[in-house]
Amino acid sequence: SGVEDVLKAALNDDTFALILPKIKTDKTKERQRLVLLKVITNHPSDEVDALIKEYAGNSKFPLLQMFAISVLGDKKDAGAFDTIISALDSTLWEVRLSAIEALGKLGTDKAIQPLISAMKKENGRLRADFQKALKQLTGEDHGLNGDEWEQWFINKNNPNKPAQQI
Repeated sequence: SGVEDVLKAALNDDTFALILPKIKTDKTKERQRLVLLKVITNHPSDEVDALIKEYAGNSKFPLLQMFAISVLGDKKDAGAFDTIISALDSTLWEVRLSAIEALGKLGTDKAIQPLISAMKKENGRLRADFQKALKQLTGEDHGLNGDEWEQWFINKNNPNKPAQQI
């Protein structure tokens, strides 16, 4: 947005020092925090990295959680793997979508089994997003059916054993 662009252009250590406490205070509304967090996301700071990781695991602020998960995926932050995986169990489909997309971007094989397990629980639109992330990670395409993905995963990891549930 225009406000974000202006703030990003004006961002320096002094403005960063003014913005950071505004994000952390409970008096700032979630949408305002989101704009401010977007402004400082690329500012080189351990405080920003910690704040992103904190919000990625905080379901109290779903807009911030979705953004933070997305940032971690874009940064390919393998240290955030468990936080992102836990977001697959969110009650909000938008948070689950952010987690699915982030796991696809992380590029780690560790994400395949949790994605398949979570895909099997979904009934709606997110199945296509699971398919896309799994295809990104594996180069395979077993459609929208979690059972077919599970069968492929089992066969891939145990080619000489009979199939069983994950």
